[in-house]
Amino acid sequence: MSMRCWKHIPGLVVACLVIGGAPQALGETGPKIRPPTMPEINAARSMFDRGLAVLIESNPHGALVQANIYGRIDALQATVFDVVSDPDALPGILPCVSKESVQVRERTGSAITYRWEYNAALLDFEGVTSQASAPPAAVQWLLQKGFGPGQMLWRLYPDGDRTIVALSLNVEVAKSPHSILRWLSRANPSQPQAFNIGHGVVSFRGVQHVATKRAGRKALPPPTGKAGAGPLRTLSAGEIKTLAPLLQRGIAGVIEQDAQGRVQQAALAHRIAAPAQKMIDLMHRPGAWGSPVQGVEMQVPEGDTSGERFVLSLSFPVLTISTDMHLTNRADGMDIESPSGQLKGTVAAWRVIPDGQGAIISGASRFNVRDSHRLVRTMVDEDPYFGHALNASCLAIWARFFQLAIEGAR
Repeated sequence: MSMRCWKHIPGLVVACLVIGGAPQALGETGPKIRPPTMPEINAARSMFDRGLAVLIESNPHGALVQANIYGRIDALQATVFDVVSDPDALPGILPCVSKESVQVRERTGSAITYRWEYNAALLDFEGVTSQASAPPAAVQWLLQKGFGPGQMLWRLYPDGDRTIVALSLNVEVAKSPHSILRWLSRANPSQPQAFNIGHGVVSFRGVQHVATKRAGRKALPPPTGKAGAGPLRTLSAGEIKTLAPLLQRGIAGVIEQDAQGRVQQAALAHRIAAPAQKMIDLMHRPGAWGSPVQGVEMQVPEGDTSGERFVLSLSFPVLTISTDMHLTNRADGMDIESPSGQLKGTVAAWRVIPDGQGAIISGASRFNVRDSHRLVRTMVDEDPYFGHALNASCLAIWARFFQLAIEGAR
């Protein structure tokens, strides 16, 4: 949308933001974004002591509706608003954006249009953002160029001397002007979900870093993108009950980092339209899983009848990652670890909880993605929070994999 159009509607945009609704997208700004509800915020709150709460919403066909990131920032609402609404803060939020590249083109009232450049190992392009704000509670970024047309809606809620922040986004990377992003999205239907949850986490942590620094408070440990250590902790039945307002809309859970800034784990839950015991039985038979998600394949070594080993392969246009997996059956699910391969050291755990006539699968993982491939290592080292985001994206794709595997077998 051009700045000429914005001059006539900033009041409408701000009014929509203030009363709780995002404005209908115009032109190439992507689909309409739904703001969070207070029950969702209250449910997400239960995860804040562990990390960032997340929700991935998809339609019945599996297409992304929007990704949502929720967390608490140790800064006043006014400080967080100043960061999110300041174009000059973007290089601190996204390390691959250079300070010199940020240029405000036009500014009228609450509306700002600015350009920026993203320079990374694989991605190098110009972005244009049109922004509207409702101080001090909301800022909306309408992305015209860059990763793809789309919207990112920031909602800020005072929480004493801190701020609860909810980021809702849908960036249509399949329509990106950058060929690699289009290629990835069209080759793998799960890529839009993976990209949006990843970009959302990276952006949220960037805002958290800049706002905490401006507030003069202790920041989180610098991220490393490396995998941490220690036992996994899947979401319990009690935590899942608390997260019900989020689970009604999709895959929900938490992303955690440890005291050294490493990837501690992602823990996600997802409703399945199949009995719990049927889901458990399928988990114990990797040879029956098939490959219902494009780009993800599970293969049992020829002649192996133990049911304990399989090979996980993730295939993308620019790289393929393959790793050995060892499965340990449990009465309520399974534990998995990678003893060798490109994801060596990866661990995951899945638990199945009865839910009426269906079930809820609760998974936790720590994928050792940084060491999987030189391209991945480069991307993670350029922006270490990308490693944390990749871990959550991989687990979310796996949850979708199990849903399709069990529901397709009915």
